[in-house]
Amino acid sequence: MTSEPQLISTRANIVLFGETGAGKSSVVNLILGSDVARTSPDARSCTMDAKQYDVTIEGKDFRIYDTVGLNEPQKLNDPDHLVGAINKAYRLVQSLSDTGGINLLLFCVQAGRITASTQNHYRLFQEFFCHKK
Repeated sequence: MTSEPQLISTRANIVLFGETGAGKSSVVNLILGSDVARTSPDARSCTMDAKQYDVTIEGKDFRIYDTVGLNEPQKLNDPDHLVGAINKAYRLVQSLSDTGGINLLLFCVQAGRITASTQNHYRLFQEFFCHKK
């Protein structure tokens, strides 16, 4: 009995995370060189679920994940929104862990808006979701 050789993915996974309005979708558009990710000029959320974008740069394949904003200003009084966003992010990280992992975790922060909430969101991703890796 011969075994099939395992195919190893050469694609790098990049996950963008941060608060609503931090510019995650704008970073996706900048990397891809076109306006494929929907953006908003104010702090309203455009991304309701993680969206993936594939790009090849200098012969290397990347899959970029644009995630849900962790705190949407219109929904600050709705703890279910934050819990839902955290659950979606956790499921994404877990699914990627099972299929090759995350090569780059990019924390997007709007200039001048580093708050206690921002610091807590960073710790949530780095310590809990990614087990300090």
